[in-house]
Amino acid sequence: IDKGRILGKKKPTTPRPEEGFWHRTAITVMRFPVPIAAVVIGLLLFLGAPFLDLKMSLADERVLPTSTQSRQVGETLRKDFNAQETQALNVVLNDTPGKGERGNVAGYAERLSTLDNVARVDTEIGTFAGGQRVAPPTPAADRFGVTDSTYLSVVPKSQSLSEKGRQLVQDIRAVDAPYDVQVGGPAAELHDAIESMNDKLPLGLGVIAISSFIVLFLFTGSIVLPLKALVLNCLSLSATLGVLVWGFQNGHLEGIVGDFAVTGTITWTVPILLFCVAFG
Repeated sequence: IDKGRILGKKKPTTPRPEEGFWHRTAITVMRFPVPIAAVVIGLLLFLGAPFLDLKMSLADERVLPTSTQSRQVGETLRKDFNAQETQALNVVLNDTPGKGERGNVAGYAERLSTLDNVARVDTEIGTFAGGQRVAPPTPAADRFGVTDSTYLSVVPKSQSLSEKGRQLVQDIRAVDAPYDVQVGGPAAELHDAIESMNDKLPLGLGVIAISSFIVLFLFTGSIVLPLKALVLNCLSLSATLGVLVWGFQNGHLEGIVGDFAVTGTITWTVPILLFCVAFG
């Protein structure tokens, strides 16, 4: 006996699969595969286009809340002063003669001071700007030299953590030096970090693509499906990264997702982390 019929109750009914939203969507897509694919691919490429303008940098005080003193001081120095003493590049000359015997350092400092984006060069033998010495050494200049090495403080005119800063690093390393030279500082850290990432990026992408292809092939037994999965993942990932650049680097999401400083760059580790999470 059907108790539900006796009590006058109806059994709850579940919709059949062919009545569901996803079923109808799938049927519609299969009826018009080419135009729908063209529209979706076009949309993903449009969203991913800003990624071509990606500019990466290191994190600095601008990632802190506006109420913090360190950020306020950094912004004041950046806006109101031409030289960036706090972001100077350190050019170290190794295996040099002793103090008083490094006369050829002056010529090297003069050449560095003529580079674009250089405000001045401080050394143990004085300060250089525009290709000449503009000030004698100060009592504190002894800090620039020890027995068998010396370093020069190259103060840039503009922000070190920028494309101009990276270019200055390359320009300094291209100048002939009288001794073995090493370049450090914020701009050099940024340049070396990005170069290191670019050197290993093809290998990393290759490992991910090949391992993903092998795993999907073992699951499906198909060659076409793994290729489709890789292509579609890359399309959706490019859209994600494009929105990242459009929203945060270019600042179009400022005030919508929160109050953040628009620096015109993305911290260089963020795209890598986002790629690993999204692709995974």
